[in-house]
Amino acid sequence: MRRWTCRCAVVLVAALAVACDGAGGADDTVGPGPDAVDPGTVAGDDGLPDGTGDPGVRDVSDPGTDDGMPGDVPPTDPGTDVPLPVVPYMLIVSQDDLLTVANEWATYRRAGGFEVEVTTVTDLAGDTPDATDFQDAVRGRLGTIRDARGSTERLFLLLLGDAPAEGAAAAGRIPAHDCENTTPGAGGCWTDNRYADLDGDTIPDAAAGRVPARTVAEARTVLAKVQDFEATYKVGEWNRRVGLYVGQAGFSAEIDSVLELAMMDGLKRVSHAFDVLGAWDNPNSSYWYVPFNDKVVDLFNQGALMTVYVGHGSESWTQGLTTDQVAKVHCNNRRPFSMFFACYAGNYASAQDSLAETLAFKADGPVASFGSSDVSHPYGNAVLAYESQMKALEMRYPTIGEVIVAIKRGMLENDDDFRKFMEGAGALDESCDTPEKQVEILRQHNDLYNLLGDPATAMQYPREVATFDAPTGTLASRHVQVAGTAPGVITGTATVTLETERDVVLGTMATIDPNHVVKADVNANWLKANDKGVVRLDVPVVNGRFEATLDWTAQTGGGDYYLKVYARDQTTDAVGVADFH
Repeated sequence: MRRWTCRCAVVLVAALAVACDGAGGADDTVGPGPDAVDPGTVAGDDGLPDGTGDPGVRDVSDPGTDDGMPGDVPPTDPGTDVPLPVVPYMLIVSQDDLLTVANEWATYRRAGGFEVEVTTVTDLAGDTPDATDFQDAVRGRLGTIRDARGSTERLFLLLLGDAPAEGAAAAGRIPAHDCENTTPGAGGCWTDNRYADLDGDTIPDAAAGRVPARTVAEARTVLAKVQDFEATYKVGEWNRRVGLYVGQAGFSAEIDSVLELAMMDGLKRVSHAFDVLGAWDNPNSSYWYVPFNDKVVDLFNQGALMTVYVGHGSESWTQGLTTDQVAKVHCNNRRPFSMFFACYAGNYASAQDSLAETLAFKADGPVASFGSSDVSHPYGNAVLAYESQMKALEMRYPTIGEVIVAIKRGMLENDDDFRKFMEGAGALDESCDTPEKQVEILRQHNDLYNLLGDPATAMQYPREVATFDAPTGTLASRHVQVAGTAPGVITGTATVTLETERDVVLGTMATIDPNHVVKADVNANWLKANDKGVVRLDVPVVNGRFEATLDWTAQTGGGDYYLKVYARDQTTDAVGVADFH
């Protein structure tokens, strides 16, 4: 029954999306890009009319400069003013009986250039610490490291071990800290965020994550998955994808339709550096797919930088994927980072494994997950999802832990125009109708959401940024000549596309009778709705250069259009995007 405790809160999601002209944005929206091939038959996505993006819009290779990460400006070489590389530092706190694996983890990270310290629960905080004692011990050690380094930049905390249920203290084990959650229906908030928050403002000062392993075998499964993920880079369009699946809100057809329009408009604000592929479990939506669960598994199995869920949830259930269906997930092309913007999906302090934990222990599943330990508030979820897209897709932080720190900092410090829209929409609900209430919700959600995985895991973005020369031709003439440069790809193939904005549906959709569903028509609509390409052409890359002549017959209306390129050879790839009017 827990999954329904979130249901009444969806009203605010609708209010946010409608009142903010799409304030649901990245969190509530299904996205473009067809994905019609069954798992296991992708082979590089040949022929799929996906778009490409330019991840270099704001290419921040050092997350310690001016992008909201702790640490301010890095030190420079006095002779050149060139920033000196910051050596990452990881503190591993291990459940007592997992020390062997903790040392293996440390050896791996040291080989990658990290300074690493390993300690056990007992050595750090006594044999049976409660959450307060453990918090004081961890904060004390991190504070000492911070003081010695002069900064918290590139400081990581890995908690290796499962949390006893409901925050209990247990010998040699890592407790979960309780936290405040005033969202209606809350049943108990548990967090690791407090351990990395050195000044009590709910913004972590270290990039923290927990590998919730109970046994040596489970811990080694996760370590092996991280090692394989970081050692293997498989060229394919999955490297620039976000897979998104959205549960049905459950209002009237009219309200759900308005909500979808608002959410699609919000998606236009998300970086065009990446494709967003997805599905919405709503029979009245063009993005509906049947069977919906099959498409959700497909989104994981096709491969993506991230997979995102928005909707109702429980420890074992999301609309489209449950713990019982995890056995069907095989991320052979690329393991994603999974984010669940829903109630309970990341409840690692429950007596049963949450969906996020179940995925964590699956050898060919996502490499890490981010989710809520309790009932979550739609205003907090909307802001979290917006910040996650901005930070992960535009800032190009090198690790998932640094992405999470930036998201949580942005929760409380970002005040861009879109956030102002969201604040205005949130004020429509009495639970967040004042600035003070909204700030409190955001602080609570910084605690409520936790990373289950190694925070030092590399993000593995597309390797290079391609650029376009000035194109010739016009939309009116239906002819464009383009050329550009694909760094790193000396000889290979470039897929060049001209695409519409993300809220545009091309082609004529079949009428669907919900009382007599024709599966072929539903899924054909889904494919059309996801395909934003006006024209697509594969051309050779020679000496790092590509050229393409794009001609098409379909009428192009008003709105924004984008030239995109995805170039690749056998070992590397490059993506680029340019506005076209």
